[in-house]
Amino acid sequence: DGVPHQAGTIGWFYYGPEWLIVDDDLEEVKYNETGEIIVSSPTLCQGYFNDPEATAESFLTIGGKVWFRTGDFAYLGEDRYVRFLGRKRRFYFAEGVTDKVNCETIEQTLGSLPGVKLAAVIIMKGEGGEWSRAFIEASEEPAQITAESVRKGAEQKLQPWQMPREIVIMDKIPVMRSGKVNYHLLEQYGH
Repeated sequence: DGVPHQAGTIGWFYYGPEWLIVDDDLEEVKYNETGEIIVSSPTLCQGYFNDPEATAESFLTIGGKVWFRTGDFAYLGEDRYVRFLGRKRRFYFAEGVTDKVNCETIEQTLGSLPGVKLAAVIIMKGEGGEWSRAFIEASEEPAQITAESVRKGAEQKLQPWQMPREIVIMDKIPVMRSGKVNYHLLEQYGH
């Protein structure tokens, strides 16, 4: 009502449910900072039917209110328009496998390999469905760790369908002010 459309945005959060854009610590971000959209409403359900694990991942209580984590990355501009940046989902379904592949499991495994300081995994999509791309920050000189050495180490610990299709060695994996991986920047890598 009276709010002009602006290309490249999803509009204003105006009427309806309460909403916030928060960082990984569930703190509200400032204008032009990326975060996840969470929503609360009197009509919001209390969880997923018969799925306590998914409920625990997606629903939280803040100040006595139930909030839903949408999994959507966005930022609020000073013009009050919201710009959608992508999804936060941290699992995918590998081709021919019915169980979901958890990115955190892959990150923990890769991060435990010798010479790996930090590992971050993003979901890629294309022909053949979804797969993962792993980014590795070396704890030693980068010349001493290669994508092939990471792959060989990971093959001892991961199932074949969990193996990242691509492994990228980086000097430094981008992190946010909180020190957590900036997955949004990694998703822009190579595009």
